Amino acid sequence: MCPEIVEADKNKERSVKKAAISVCIAALSLICFAVLVICIFAVYRRIPGLKRLDELEVDYYTIAVTCYDGEKIRSVRPKSRSREESLEILDSIQRFVSLRGRRVYNWNKDKITYPIYAVTIMPMKFKSEVYIPGETVVWSNGYLFTASGEVYKCDPDFKSYLEADENDYVVEAEMDSISKTRTFRPIWYANSIWNKDMLVPFDLKEEEIAEGVKAEVVEISERAGFPLLTIKLKNTGDSTWYYEDNSLFVGMLVVVDGKLYRLVHDPSVDDDIRTIPGYDNPLPSGSKDSVEISLGYFGTLPPGNYKIVIYGQDNEGYKYALADYKIS
Repeated sequence: MCPEIVEADKNKERSVKKAAISVCIAALSLICFAVLVICIFAVYRRIPGLKRLDELEVDYYTIAVTCYDGEKIRSVRPKSRSREESLEILDSIQRFVSLRGRRVYNWNKDKITYPIYAVTIMPMKFKSEVYIPGETVVWSNGYLFTASGEVYKCDPDFKSYLEADENDYVVEAEMDSISKTRTFRPIWYANSIWNKDMLVPFDLKEEEIAEGVKAEVVEISERAGFPLLTIKLKNTGDSTWYYEDNSLFVGMLVVVDGKLYRLVHDPSVDDDIRTIPGYDNPLPSGSKDSVEISLGYFGTLPPGNYKIVIYGQDNEGYKYALADYKIS
């Protein structure tokens, strides 16, 4: 074979090998880049426990910032913020540096130190009967707790949020436990574990239960992203029981290790929308009825066994009915 042809074939073979190597290097680089992007996204992703409030159609936001130092509580509720101002605060919580903001699973209550901060963002919408739930996060000792029970290692500058001016509403009071305010509710449940030391025990007394009134959850649907329960009521007692069927006037108990604890309304629900119940729905002896109860006012609830408390009264005074409810 002609030497020139042999040399040409060798050059061609070398070119093919170089091209193949270049393709492999390019493919490997692309894979490494994709893995790097995925890793960065996993570390710096937006905390899923915080709602994308910027996607809600609201008129304005109110923001409450609370600090508890172990003895006193200080709460600053500034004047209503514009969408842009509110999103700046929300984004500042989301923007972490280095490896901050990563999810952690080894947190326990022994890591709690003071001060403890809470930021509650409440979106408001005028001329609407539908209340839009907001979001609350709690921070302690470098750990941030979301309402859904997730824990992140991060260190936002919460102290700066406590700066108030003459137009802000400021509350300062002595307090011996953060369990006495719903503002810090996200820290009660973290990484699938209830922090019982921060829950309020509920003493269930037989004389406070409506005699003969049975309540049962018969259907679970959804409204505005929260469970909507249809509860069947039946009165087998001797007297008429009067109850209020408004979702604001129900209670929620959680069963932890066989004991009952009272849960509070989500702190992002404004107390101003609550009124005094009238208990104007009669349930006579021998009758049945059903009510729809939204759990939106309790926010995000973790898996567990609960009891829905429907408040009412009979001839002897205030009484309530209980319905079992399980979240898997």
